[in-house]
Order: sequence, then structure tokens, then C-alpha cells
Amino acid sequence: MQETLFQDQKPRLLPTRTLWRLRRHNIYIGTSGYSYDDWEGEFYPWRTPKQQMLEFYQHFFPTVELNYTYYHLPQPSALYKMRNKAPNMRFAVKAYRSLTNERTRVYQEWQQFGDAMRILDDAGQLATIVFQFPLQFEKSDEHFNYLLELLDFFADFPITFEFRNASWITNAILKYFQHRNITIASIDAPATRNAVSKAILPSDTFSVYRLLGRDASTLRFDENSNPYSYRYSNDEIQQIAQNVIRLWLRSGSVYVYANNNAGAASVETGIRLSEALLSLIEVDAVRPTARVQARTPQFARA
Repeated sequence: MQETLFQDQKPRLLPTRTLWRLRRHNIYIGTSGYSYDDWEGEFYPWRTPKQQMLEFYQHFFPTVELNYTYYHLPQPSALYKMRNKAPNMRFAVKAYRSLTNERTRVYQEWQQFGDAMRILDDAGQLATIVFQFPLQFEKSDEHFNYLLELLDFFADFPITFEFRNASWITNAILKYFQHRNITIASIDAPATRNAVSKAILPSDTFSVYRLLGRDASTLRFDENSNPYSYRYSNDEIQQIAQNVIRLWLRSGSVYVYANNNAGAASVETGIRLSEALLSLIEVDAVRPTARVQARTPQFARA
């Protein structure tokens, strides 16, 4: 019998080629991570070995955000294998925690991280490095100078800063990084004190939009909740699609990563969002005049 992509029963969530069709418009939709046990039967066929998950994933998604690189320094050999398994994909890579949360300035680790990023960048598969800073990282001269140090060290790579503390979202800060061609991540997240929740921040080079859910109760880490279990309503998907269009009109290129991974909810989010976006783009709902207007410098919060 000829071997097929689906060895056992058909998974519940099978994206169409919609996600790859959006890539023609430079809109890349993916998930935050791809190797999850509870995706078996939902997205992956049952008993899919972990070492084969990326090969399956890349049939449907044109991009993925690598999470493990936050917890462990990535090895060049591992990224080399990934790029060969998925040669047409683009990878967003979360910066190692010593660069963002701990800020210990162990420059040997900075160099190791940069060497690993070179593997993806040389192949044209590095979408961006995401430097994700915690809520406690508020705007200050000390922290701003630290950001400048990061920019100088990793100047050869496409960089995205993700700020959780709302003190960074000012016109002066955003204009400065815009001038430096640094992307500030747009976020869809629960509204909590001092936190960025729904910031739409376009860039002139490329935009990054991370979807973290909207229910603050899911942020509790206890036995009765899962911080990644949020499922977007139809109205919310339509709102997010409109936000993606705003980013796309300004930047021309957008990467969207769904982080509500429990039970493959992020896969479902990607499918539904891609369908909503195609209905906006391919029925000519986005007019050329809107593209011109969106190119004017502005920073919007929604």
C-alpha cells in the first residue's frame, strides 16, 4: 500500500491551503510552538513521533514561532535539521531568557545564540528574533540602554521587541525604534494592570502580531485553569483579521502567531483567521487608497 500523509484516522483539524495562499500576500500565520502531545488526534495523526511533527506541520503552516529557544540555548545543529525538514518555512525565534528576563549579560551566551541564528538567517528562513520582555521590564534609562546594547550586538538580524509593560508604548519610543527599523510586536492579550493588551503597532519593514487570548482568568497557573486555553469567538476573529489588514497595509509583510495552544486551539485560530483574511483580501475589500493612507506614519492602540 502506498504510504500517505495520514496513517491512522483523520485528525479533526486539517487546514486547507488557505494559509499558504496568504503567504502570496506576505501574510504568514503560524502557531507559537508546534510540538504538543495534546495536538494528537486534533491536528497530528495519532502516534505521530515528535521528530516528525515539524515535517507534518510544514505541509499546512508557512511559519512557526520557536519557544524552546527561550528555555534552552539553541544549537546550530538542531536548527540546521529544522531548516532542512521545512525548507520553505520561516521561523520566528524567541530570544534566550538570559537576554530578556534575566539580563545577566553573559556575552558568551549572546554569541552562542547569534551563531545559532546565523543557520536560519543564511538560508533566508529567519523571520525575526523575538525579544520578549516581562511585565516588570518597565521603561527607564537603564532598560533603554540595555535595549540599545542588544541592538548593537544583534544588528545583523531582523529584530522584534515585545513589551508587556505599557510604559513603553509612547510615540517617542515607537518612533525611535521605527527609525532603527526595529519591529515592536502587536499584542492581543488579556487586560491586566500596567500590561499591554491590545496594541496594534505597524512597522515599515514587517509587523509581528501575537495572539495570547483575552480572558484574564486563564492567566492563573493552577489545577483548574490553563493559561493557553482561550478560544476566540467569531466576532473576535473578525476584529483580529481587520487588525492584520491594518498592519499589512502599512508594513506589506505580517507574521501572526497564535499562542492559545491547549487542545490545538491555536491551529483552529490560524484556520479561522486565514479564512477571514482571504475573504477580505480576495473580494477586493482592501482598496488601493486604503493602502496609501495606511502608509502614513502613525501608531495606533486598539
